[in-house]
Amino acid sequence: MQPFKWAYRCIGIGLTLLFILSTQPSFCQHCASAPIAAAACSGGNGAATAGLSIGSGKTYWVNSGSVFSTLTLNGGTLRVCSSLIISTLNFTSGNLVVESGGSVIISGLSSTNLNGNVVFVNRGTIIIAANMNFQNPGNAIYNDLSTSVFTVSGLVTVNSATIVNRGTMTLSSLYDQGAAGNFCVEPQSITNVGAFTNVTTNSFSYMGAGSPACLNVTGTTVLNSNVTSSNKIHVCKKSGVTPTGGATGNPGGGWGSAVVTSNCGSCATVLSLNIGGFTATQQGDAILLQWTVSHDLSGDEVFYVEKSVDGANFYDLTVLGARAGQYSYSVTDPAVTATKVYYRVRAVSPSGADFYSTVALVETGVSGQFQIYPNPARPNTQITLVIPSTVTGTASISMVDMAGKPIRTRTVNLQNGNNTLTWDLQGVAAGIYVLRVEGNSNAGLYLYGRVSVQARN
Repeated sequence: MQPFKWAYRCIGIGLTLLFILSTQPSFCQHCASAPIAAAACSGGNGAATAGLSIGSGKTYWVNSGSVFSTLTLNGGTLRVCSSLIISTLNFTSGNLVVESGGSVIISGLSSTNLNGNVVFVNRGTIIIAANMNFQNPGNAIYNDLSTSVFTVSGLVTVNSATIVNRGTMTLSSLYDQGAAGNFCVEPQSITNVGAFTNVTTNSFSYMGAGSPACLNVTGTTVLNSNVTSSNKIHVCKKSGVTPTGGATGNPGGGWGSAVVTSNCGSCATVLSLNIGGFTATQQGDAILLQWTVSHDLSGDEVFYVEKSVDGANFYDLTVLGARAGQYSYSVTDPAVTATKVYYRVRAVSPSGADFYSTVALVETGVSGQFQIYPNPARPNTQITLVIPSTVTGTASISMVDMAGKPIRTRTVNLQNGNNTLTWDLQGVAAGIYVLRVEGNSNAGLYLYGRVSVQARN
């Protein structure tokens, strides 16, 4: 007789803990909550403009595509619900809040030494092309949703700060000498680090229940202290990465209690396990969901297809049993009315352990909305773009990487209304890219979106 199982869900957060009846129930724990709740970009002190200085007690917002040469945060709050590019951000103190669907690209910081209470709350995308030296205990980064993407192409030095990662964080270089537990990660989060130096004992902490978090290290690694005391943090160590430093002689080789996978290609290896190639494709009013498994399953596994309208709170759309000898699976969400829908697959093994796919976002065909799908996409495939235009004329489409390097460009003819076209990813490496649409005939047309190209092992 199979053991009876109870499923306990952390209401409002979308985390699931599945356990055998004979075990003691546990309570869900989480990293520190973001100090600023999600809200619309309206009210407050009005729309932000280039050159603005936002002082203490002031809140400004951006809800349409904008490009600022400079902007100053000096104790106040900037809330972003659309795309924003800032050439130089003067960030002395205050809050930069990016809501779901919003994105900010920061080309430079006026000072890399962040001495004030500098707080980033990211529910969308933040890309920073600068070094960041966190020197004040009031400094913090909250990468707040499973779909949030936070990328820094420079060196991040943590002397005193709090970093919370619930989504995907990519740091070209990390030097961590802050307090123990300063870098808190949650289940299924991905932290990509190039060069990594760890000075603090147990700098990485894990909060949550069930599936692990991934720390993906690809560059020069110096471990002067153990990284973590949690075996729920799984380290994906790229081929050729050989740590040095005083802690490498400790049990665990300086990683502490982390589970280390050597010669590891990506976090997909240690997180998604058997789930790969998860896509969500709009077909009329329906959404086709497809995924693959990397090797034959026993047939006792169960797939829970989950759905969300905010990227944070997921519920079961349908349940599908695995079949021995079957490598591809698909289900259809038949009638989608929301303009933005998130999907993921949770696989439950016969032992009761659960593992998640990546999260796929679908923005349905609403006039006036720039759409990119499937997203995430696979290398050497095609994606579909839906480009709204109010006039007939030509437009330029450009694809750039996180460092701002152009990958390819294209000129297209647009008609009044929604325009659907494909974009070839042949030869495009895995990574996060920015797609910009700028009108040639329609000077007011400026659209911005991102696409994640993810390789699967």
